[in-house]
Amino acid sequence: MGNFLKESKEFLKNNSPELYETLFESVAARFGRLVFAKRMQTDFTQQGLADEAGVTFEAITKIEGGNSSITMSDYQKVFKVLKIANEELAEVLTEEI
Repeated sequence: MGNFLKESKEFLKNNSPELYETLFESVAARFGRLVFAKRMQTDFTQQGLADEAGVTFEAITKIEGGNSSITMSDYQKVFKVLKIANEELAEVLTEEI
């Protein structure tokens, strides 16, 4: 599966750079992957996380989906509930995909 993902990413990067950037490189996409991974490490459902953070269920689905129409306020609320530190955010933003 790892090779398939790597080959798929490379294919997109070479043949559709705009789609590749949207899926794998945008800040929203990176934050979304981090939030999803952190939520999976907890007992939170999407609705539970939304309730705890004081945001809508739709906001959580948008964040995890990499949608860029999320406010920083909503990100901050979710990061706080999931205990995502600034160092983790910096790491996600600088990691090689």
